[in-house]
Amino acid sequence: MRKYSYGTNGYYKTASIFIEDAPWYIFALDTLIERICTLIPSIPLPPIKMKLSEEDAKFSGNEYSTWNEWYGDTSAWFCAMVHTPIMAFCNRYINFRSVDIDYNKLKEATIKYDEQQWPEYDDDDDEE
Repeated sequence: MRKYSYGTNGYYKTASIFIEDAPWYIFALDTLIERICTLIPSIPLPPIKMKLSEEDAKFSGNEYSTWNEWYGDTSAWFCAMVHTPIMAFCNRYINFRSVDIDYNKLKEATIKYDEQQWPEYDDDDDEE
């Protein structure tokens, strides 16, 4: 399966088309986990004390932390512990390519479908 998207930079007037190739089930898993992630409520985690790993203790400057201080809420915990590893798994199987394209040509081709992508200030400085 192949997915296409594009990105622009209005300040530098650059644009690219992004092409992703992967089996359909990789895209399905990636989309499913992203949708589930948006459904997880942001409930603060309890202030249960936990001992940090050596590396994390160096990073934070403390040997101990609480679940609430370290992870924040259920949404952030889900993102760190479930969403990110699944997304990393999916990304191993997605072949990603980027093709640079002329900014104004991409604007002409897409503005009628995606007007919000093209800010109003874009029209002011086409003097280059």
